[in-house]
Amino acid sequence: MASHIYQEILAIFGLAVLFCSTVTADHFQPVCRSQVGFLRHPQNCSLYFMCIRGVPSPPLSCPPGFVFSIRYSVCLPVDTLFNDCYVSRTTKSSPPTTTTTTTTTSTPTLSVEERCQMDRTAVFPHPGQCQLFYNCSNDAQPDWPSFFDRYLDECEYPLLFNAVTSRCEDFHDVTCGDRVEHVNRCSYLRSKCVTSHCVPCWVRFATCSDLPDGMNVFVGREWTPYYAICKDNRSLGFDVCPFNDTLKIPEFFSPDQGECVSLYEVPREHSGYQLDCSTRDDGLYLDDVTSRPDLYYRCHGGHLTEINVCPSGERFDKATDLCVSLGI
Repeated sequence: MASHIYQEILAIFGLAVLFCSTVTADHFQPVCRSQVGFLRHPQNCSLYFMCIRGVPSPPLSCPPGFVFSIRYSVCLPVDTLFNDCYVSRTTKSSPPTTTTTTTTTSTPTLSVEERCQMDRTAVFPHPGQCQLFYNCSNDAQPDWPSFFDRYLDECEYPLLFNAVTSRCEDFHDVTCGDRVEHVNRCSYLRSKCVTSHCVPCWVRFATCSDLPDGMNVFVGREWTPYYAICKDNRSLGFDVCPFNDTLKIPEFFSPDQGECVSLYEVPREHSGYQLDCSTRDDGLYLDDVTSRPDLYYRCHGGHLTEINVCPSGERFDKATDLCVSLGI
């Protein structure tokens, strides 16, 4: 069975030789990375190689006016829209008296595979996203997510790839040009889920797009101890509000106030113990939510302005507005 398959491959190879002339080999040494397939010459898009059992054929040539397409594995006219080697463009200009048509052809555009075949140490930017780049020395990364193409690499968030120095650097020092500059951590490929039970990125990491520098609400974790730390629309991480040792109660981050507050300032619909002064006269009041005898608060102008705790062993006496011994 294997011999029949091999004979068929040789027959196909023979037909290719009949229709496409062979040319003299140059210094380029093709390397087959599959048993059967095609390779395009990195410097001459009209030349290509056939891989048979992992061995490259002599260089084959497309007919005049044709180039070999890596994507379609066939020779195509140089001016076709499906040409993935040359970018041909026809532009028309219309002066007052004459109309001329000018056809321009740019220099060959090498694929990532071709560039890496030419230089296994090459490192160059991704054309579309500023945090991505290609590293030709990363031939295989089996532990990488499936959406990483071959040779594709990515800077750690929030670094960006500097096309001048060919390194990942602080985003302040990188000019992205036409490449998209992502500020959201979840836009980086490494942050995306690759398994069915993965916790979504927006739950795991804070987002700071369009938020001011400093402490901000952790979107998705509102009215919890968690808050985001932002700088230049980027998330520097998150932190947790401290335990209030004075009131002996946890603190939550308030999206309304933009800071950590005790549970006595957190609305009750958000699992807090908010002390309500909206209908109270100015003055001191006992804790009427958790009924702590040592805790009292001050209302002024319909707003909560102060929360206090009596010393250990004392309670607040509303009649005198003073802390007194528990035995009194």
